[in-house]
Amino acid sequence: MNIHLLSAVESVAETVTNQPTITASFWSATNIVVTILVGLITAIVTWKAAKANVNERSLSYSLKIHPILNSKFPAKEHASWQNIRITYNNVVLTNPCLVSLEIINTGNKGIENPPILVSNKENIEMIPLEVENIPTGYIWCIESDSSVSCKVSASLINPKQKLRASFFMSANPQQPLDFSCAMCDLQCHEITGTDVVRENVSIRTNIPYSVLLGGFAILLLLIFQSDVMRNLSYFFLDTFRVPAIFFELYVIAIPIVALFLSYLVPYKLNIWISRHRFASGIICLVIFFLASFLLYIILNDIWIYRFNVQLIIGIISVILYSSVLHLCHYMKK
Repeated sequence: MNIHLLSAVESVAETVTNQPTITASFWSATNIVVTILVGLITAIVTWKAAKANVNERSLSYSLKIHPILNSKFPAKEHASWQNIRITYNNVVLTNPCLVSLEIINTGNKGIENPPILVSNKENIEMIPLEVENIPTGYIWCIESDSSVSCKVSASLINPKQKLRASFFMSANPQQPLDFSCAMCDLQCHEITGTDVVRENVSIRTNIPYSVLLGGFAILLLLIFQSDVMRNLSYFFLDTFRVPAIFFELYVIAIPIVALFLSYLVPYKLNIWISRHRFASGIICLVIFFLASFLLYIILNDIWIYRFNVQLIIGIISVILYSSVLHLCHYMKK
């Protein structure tokens, strides 16, 4: 009997002795992960800062042609269509079209007085129309440079600013229009359908928000080594019988899941959130109280006692809290 009692005491003593070793190993691995993540975030921030300090001047443009008279219109059913005529300077235009020009400053520096010229090689007359929504204090206009070209004048185009102009053409061109802006250290490229998709993807990824969430998760890892968080972990252990490792994983999982949501949530839904702030705020409050209610249930063993079911509900509450962070981020835009 005494021999068995002595063996049991030695086993308990060995378990207690090994417990600090396991904890120390866990925090050693945590320190390594934190160091790697800090290095990655530092590299990203440095790259962003260096890119912002580089003087980059570039213009993106798109030209969209809209035929005014549709040749596919069923003329037999609508005889009055045959009587429609569009004239300019007493000349009948057989197939005129409206051209929409959009210019975007995609660089990080303002561009003053760019010599923008749009022309064609088919000897089609181009008739300047207007520049839309001119900002206060800016001098933007479109005028004729020759019979086959239009000149767009702009006193200043700031970064991310858009200039929209339009002009008529006496006939529908069969070849692409020529866009030129002869200016030193200025790059110009046309926006195509692929570029629009890339722009949406870059908006959807939202790198600064992701870096912020990653940095917050790393900060939590560092805070967990403080006495305050250890006491809080012991409180949850004594009050709700929640092991410290579960408490730490639960808290860290919230910003990490929010980071993944920033990539997985559809772009159109994010736009809806930013445009309907009141409705999004109500949804945010409902989700927050629902997540808190689920957490209260599993902490106090109400209705649900099986560990597997409690684990699933805990994961759901983490996703709900992460959704609250996501909603709050896009509501402020």
